[in-house]
Amino acid sequence: MGFYNGHWMLYLGTVMLNPRSFLLTLMAFSAAAAVQAQVYTCTTAAGRKITADRPIPECMDREQRELQTSTGRVNIVKPKQTEAERWAEREAQKKLERDKESALQQQRRDQQLLARYPDEAALEEKRSYLLAEVKKRWEPTLDEQAKINVRRKEIVAAGEARRKAGKASDFGATKEAAQLERRSLQLQPMMDKYAMEVERSNREFDQDLERLRYLRGQAQAARTLTLGLPPAPSGTAKPGQSPSH
Repeated sequence: MGFYNGHWMLYLGTVMLNPRSFLLTLMAFSAAAAVQAQVYTCTTAAGRKITADRPIPECMDREQRELQTSTGRVNIVKPKQTEAERWAEREAQKKLERDKESALQQQRRDQQLLARYPDEAALEEKRSYLLAEVKKRWEPTLDEQAKINVRRKEIVAAGEARRKAGKASDFGATKEAAQLERRSLQLQPMMDKYAMEVERSNREFDQDLERLRYLRGQAQAARTLTLGLPPAPSGTAKPGQSPSH
């Protein structure tokens, strides 16, 4: 503090203020701090209610209410997460994103399905075509197995006739039957692959058909709701019959 130009002055570093200016400045800073003050409240695990001007250490494991005194706004301060909780939150967010992406992909598949099959007849036509193509690829194996089956029946019938006639078994036919059996066993893996391919194709078409019916049912229900029409009958009538009530 010093005397300058007829006034007592207060020195703050290199800044020189008179006492009145210093008091006004101090009051302004105090008012600003009061305006921007925050009040934290919480209830501890023991049931004790605490109020403070900063986050409360005793409530770091639970939510705290933060009051902005300048605006009256109340914020909820979440408890401090453990590493396991942060990991679980990240995984939950990833799952949410995966589910969202999956829903978008399903929407695109549904749009493609409706565009590909305007009705069930179109789907069944496509099924028949693809199954015929599958059979065509495996035709050599199927034909050979069919011929083996026919020849087996012929050998069995001939052997039964010889038995009834009291004749001895035909050694050549027995040998041929054994050869046919061995060849049939060799063809079996390929026959199994053909059967699995047919089953897979039918299963995929059945799933598409079920989804197609669901989507068209949803669309019909939406149109009914929009137009205020009575709901469609629950049962499907057979040709030449009226729906049951």
